[in-house]
Amino acid sequence: MNKEIKYEKCPICGKGCDVNELKCCRGKKFIRLLNNGEITEEKVKELKEQSKKREEFKKLPQEERLMLMIGKCGTILNNKHCGHHGRGRILRVLLEKGTMTQSELQNIIDIRSGSLSEILSKIEEKELIIREKDENDKRKVNISITEKGKGSILLKEEELKNRSKELFNAINEEEQQQLEVILSKLLKSWRGNIAHGEHMKSHGRCKHKKHMKEKEIE
Repeated sequence: MNKEIKYEKCPICGKGCDVNELKCCRGKKFIRLLNNGEITEEKVKELKEQSKKREEFKKLPQEERLMLMIGKCGTILNNKHCGHHGRGRILRVLLEKGTMTQSELQNIIDIRSGSLSEILSKIEEKELIIREKDENDKRKVNISITEKGKGSILLKEEELKNRSKELFNAINEEEQQQLEVILSKLLKSWRGNIAHGEHMKSHGRCKHKKHMKEKEIE
């Protein structure tokens, strides 16, 4: 161990464990940084704050912990791993179905017209698609994928396959199967709740309209 170490006890979580007998991940991280000469007063303060947040997290009800963890997983997937999800989906649809109008594309990918136009403009600038007015109906704009676009989506999908393996290499095949079953149950339940909620809203609107008509008759 580094001779310049000034700590006999770990200062991170307040338990005061001997630095030579640390077992928790926070203590091990502290010693690793200490041995690398990366520990400063500011760093110790940062690690203590992280430890405090971790303890507060552990005190939350399990359902809240799961919600926060799922949210963090979603953020990482969207921002750091999947990226350009809308663009990739558009290119995949055009690759599979060929040339189509913007309204046809919008119906397939279920995205707002303004958002779709913005994405299309960006990928057209990159020469991944071509937008041309329909010869028979100038009000329509036909969208088709270019050879560069085809190459781009195929390359991205190959990268995604490799990235997917990396994302789940922390759990073995059996654990991945268990996770898939659990997520399937959650999705089925959530979709059912959403559908039920929409049905109740629609039913409520119908009852309100009926009530208003009855009042008008009176």
